[in-house]
Amino acid sequence: MWTHFQQLNAKFWGAALAALLLSLTVSSGAVINLSAYAYIALLNSDGTAPLADGSTVQIIGSYDDVIDPMSMIGSNYTFQTTGDDIILATITIDSSQLGSNGTFYVGNIYYESDDIKNMYVRFYDTIAVMTGMIYWGESPMTNVEYDAHGSIVVDFVGGYSTTNTGNFVVIPEPSAFNLSVICFGILAAIRNTLREDKRKKRKHIIQRLLEPQESFPINTYDRF
Repeated sequence: MWTHFQQLNAKFWGAALAALLLSLTVSSGAVINLSAYAYIALLNSDGTAPLADGSTVQIIGSYDDVIDPMSMIGSNYTFQTTGDDIILATITIDSSQLGSNGTFYVGNIYYESDDIKNMYVRFYDTIAVMTGMIYWGESPMTNVEYDAHGSIVVDFVGGYSTTNTGNFVVIPEPSAFNLSVICFGILAAIRNTLREDKRKKRKHIIQRLLEPQESFPINTYDRF
């Protein structure tokens, strides 16, 4: 006969095994290795001259087939995405890769197939300087179905121009010092909250002890 403890132990490990088996049977997205290129030049705002080597290109993935707008701070663009769009890679125009100006090629970009069903590129007519007034453009959305072999090659074609313009700002990443300040601030707030709760509980106990206690009636029954 099993003891009560052994029965509980068996139930625990049975539940853990069932959870493990369930996690193995739940389908999950495959990791896809992306190679991408544009074999026709991406162009500047006049629609004729190719973007110079070093111009910035973002490869952006999306679950749906809608190109969501770029994020903004006030009237300024930030180079970031909104909605379900995800920046998969930030690269530069490099004419040496395909032997043609205004083109690019990149490989070994990994993403989850469950998250990305479509892609497009957003490109900027700027080299190094990523603030101020900048011309930029986008390609149409391209559907990217999951490849059973775990890799996919996407041709963004090219021939698109930087027909949009806007003032751009760069959002600085938080430094280690700033993150430390934030963490210490959170810890201090938690500590103060716990201290205040403890103080209130102590005060409540003292008040209860100081309250006049209700007297019990004297037992008038005879004892035998």
